[in-house]
Amino acid sequence: MSKAAIGLLLLAVVGWLPIRSLLQATSTEAVVNARLVTLRAPIEGDIEAPAGLNVGTQLKAGDTVLRVINRRAERSRLDDLARLIDQIESKRASIASRITDMAVIQAELSGQLRSFQEGRLNQLKARAAEIASEMAAARANRDAAQQAPARVQPMANSGSIPTATLERYKRDAQVTAETYTAIEHRLSALQVELKAAEAGTFIGDTYNDQPRSAQRIDEIAQRLNELNANLRDRDTRLVTLRKELAQEEQRLGERATAVLTTPVAATIWEVLTSPGEAVVRGQDLVRLLDCSGTVVTAGVSEWVYNRLHIGRSASFVLRGESERTRARSSA
Repeated sequence: MSKAAIGLLLLAVVGWLPIRSLLQATSTEAVVNARLVTLRAPIEGDIEAPAGLNVGTQLKAGDTVLRVINRRAERSRLDDLARLIDQIESKRASIASRITDMAVIQAELSGQLRSFQEGRLNQLKARAAEIASEMAAARANRDAAQQAPARVQPMANSGSIPTATLERYKRDAQVTAETYTAIEHRLSALQVELKAAEAGTFIGDTYNDQPRSAQRIDEIAQRLNELNANLRDRDTRLVTLRKELAQEEQRLGERATAVLTTPVAATIWEVLTSPGEAVVRGQDLVRLLDCSGTVVTAGVSEWVYNRLHIGRSASFVLRGESERTRARSSA
């Protein structure tokens, strides 16, 4: 009985091994390789390759593989911007020079105006002092002339002097009074002119309300405001144009030169171009062998294939070795 059981057990084990191999997703032959990375031309141009670009050369991530130089890249916009900036800077320098020159003229005229104003004030003050002296003399004459008719009135009444003499004294008193009033009016008018001159306005019969230097200062001030506004406008345009120039230089750099670097540590597998060759955008240039990961390509039966899915765990054994290597299916 025990012998029969042992026989059945051996039969089951021997029969299960081939059945198990049929149930597992296995392949008897597989190929170990690596991913290929293809570098393509981002722009059109001529190839410039560094020395030592050969099949089998090992590269680190970020190493330069080759360059594409487009010597016919359109740069007319860049030249136009640079030329326009030069023109505006030249005009700006001219405007700044004119502002400096006019500021000097304005300072000189301001000095002349101050000198004129000081001289005019001194002149008016001297005339006011002169008229004040005339008023003092006229006041004395007026007072004396007004007292004379009162003194001679009794003599005229007694007949000691003619009536005409009394009339002359009265006339003299009236004339001296009017003379004093006229001088008083002249002093009032001069004081008005003096106050106006102290405020910067000059009143007279033979000249304008402002001297020529003051009018010229106003004209220069107005012109300086216009020039400063023009200068600010050109500064604003220069800022904008310089930004456009920087952007255009960046775009030209992208169109004129392209540096191709390896994205991963790899080995050159195939070189599809040569230095000096003209290439077009999108053309394959170099193929790199990405050795950072291992790709195992295996063939399985349809029954096994239908049971596979991406991410399923798998394992393989290299020929001549017994250790299993873990992996996952990717396709």
